[in-house]
Amino acid sequence: MIYRMKEDHSLFLTPGIGPGELREALGQDEQVTRVLKQPGTNESVLSAWHPLRFSMVDVFGKQAVKPDIVVWRSWLIMNQAAFSALEPSLVPFGEFLPAFADGEAVTIFNCLTFAKEDQNQTIKNYIDGIPCGLESLAFDAGDTADKLVFKSRLLDGLPLFCTSDFRRLLEDNQLRGIAFDTDLLSSF
Repeated sequence: MIYRMKEDHSLFLTPGIGPGELREALGQDEQVTRVLKQPGTNESVLSAWHPLRFSMVDVFGKQAVKPDIVVWRSWLIMNQAAFSALEPSLVPFGEFLPAFADGEAVTIFNCLTFAKEDQNQTIKNYIDGIPCGLESLAFDAGDTADKLVFKSRLLDGLPLFCTSDFRRLLEDNQLRGIAFDTDLLSSF
């Protein structure tokens, strides 16, 4: 089974990361632009990286709690327990970047892995002959068999997807903070 990973704003704090936080960490606007475009370009940002500092936000003001792991764009942001549990499994699929959330050390996993879309089940949407998103999305089962987390080229690297093996890995390690959706195109 393939899932779209999402933030769960109702239960967990959300990373308050914006251009200001990225600019403070990276300095130059060119580097900020490089990081924001990274999901689609898929280039490593490790050489330009300086530890990012940000706050976790209670989006709905309902006593949200700190997550062990949360998804933001094409990143997984992990506390130290999640990083210790997941690092060996995630190494083949991306890079690790240091950061601080509310002053506590966290690790950002920057996914550098794309999966092939199943061309027979993925349907592109067209309006007046112009490509306009997707009607359906499915991934090639053979290509995703050995992947835990990945991105779609057709969606320009956003959002982040995972297999049931990754979901099970989080459950086995009692890591909370990510919502899993089988509707791969649903934003909410």
